[in-house]
Amino acid sequence: MDGVLLHSYDMSSVDHGVIVYESGFYNIVQVLFSQGICRVAVPMFYFISGYLFYNELKEWNWEVYGRKLKSRVSTILIPYCIWNIIGWFLLCLNHSFFKGDSSIWMSMTPWDILWSNDNGWPAVIPLWFIRDLIVVILWAYLIYLFIKYLKTMGILLLVLLYVSDSWISYPGFSPESTLFFALGCYMQITDKDPLKVSNFLGWISGIVFCIMLILRLITWNKCPIDVSIQNILTIMGVILVLKLGSFIDTTKHRNIYDAFSKASFFVFATHLIYILPAFRGIFNVLLPLDSQYMRVVGYFGCAVFTYFTCVIIYRLLYKLAPRLTSVLVGKR
Repeated sequence: MDGVLLHSYDMSSVDHGVIVYESGFYNIVQVLFSQGICRVAVPMFYFISGYLFYNELKEWNWEVYGRKLKSRVSTILIPYCIWNIIGWFLLCLNHSFFKGDSSIWMSMTPWDILWSNDNGWPAVIPLWFIRDLIVVILWAYLIYLFIKYLKTMGILLLVLLYVSDSWISYPGFSPESTLFFALGCYMQITDKDPLKVSNFLGWISGIVFCIMLILRLITWNKCPIDVSIQNILTIMGVILVLKLGSFIDTTKHRNIYDAFSKASFFVFATHLIYILPAFRGIFNVLLPLDSQYMRVVGYFGCAVFTYFTCVIIYRLLYKLAPRLTSVLVGKR
C-alpha cells in the first residue's frame, strides 16, 4: 500500500520531473506521506534483501553466490525485463491513441526501456528499485569485502555519504540500494539481530523520525539541507519499522499476510501504468477539488482503490494462468 501511496500525489504538481507542492492542508498531507513516511518502503526492501542475500555468505563462498545469482534470474531479472517491455508497449499505445505522438517512445533503445531513458528511469518508473537491486547483487562481493574489513566504520562512512548527499548520480547506483543492502550484509556477517538492535534504538529513532518529519514539512524544496533531512528521516524510519515489526505477530491471520505479500510485486509493477492514473481521473471528476479536505479524501481513496484493484487483478490472473502469473511476479 505504501508503494502506491508514494506515487499517489497530484500529478498536476509535477513540473519537468520535479514535484512542486503549494501551501494548504492537502499539500501538507501529500508531503507527509508521499515524500515522508512512504519513502521508507524502498530502503526497507533493500535492507531485507541484503540481510537475506548474505544469509549463507557470512564467509564468502563463490558456489553459494553463484546459486543465489542463478535464482535471482527468475525471481528478479526476468520479471523486471518483462514488465518494462509491457510498460513500454502500453505507453506506446497510450501516446499513439490518446496523445497523438508516440515517436519518443517508439525510438527508445533496449537500454532506454530496461535501464535508463532521458529521465534516468526504466520504462516502468517504479521498477527503478529492482534495477538498482540487480546492480548491488552483481557487486555483492565488493560490498562483502568492504563490510568485512571496515565493519562499523564502513557503515558509518556510507551513512555519512548518504546523509550529506555526496553520492554519485548515475542510474543503477542509488545511495539507498548501496547503504541499506550493505547494512543487511553488516547485520549478517557480524551476527547482529536487527530486531534487538532496533529495540535498543527504537524509541530514540521514533523521536528523531518525528522531528525530521516536521522539518521535512518546513524545509521541503526550500533549503539546501532538505535532502539530508529526508535521508536522516529514512534511516530512522527503517529502524522504527523494525521496532514496530517486532510487536506484530505474523502467525495470526497468516493466510491474509501471504495473500497480500505475494501480490506486492504485481501491485508495484502495474499500479502506475494505467490503474492509478485512471482512479486519479475518476476522483478528480467526482470530488469538489476546491475543497482541501475532499482532495485529501481523493488522495487516500485513489491509493486504496488502486491497491485493491491491483490485488484483485492479480488474484484473477493467478486463477486463470497460474504459471504465467508466477513468471510475472518472480515465482513468488
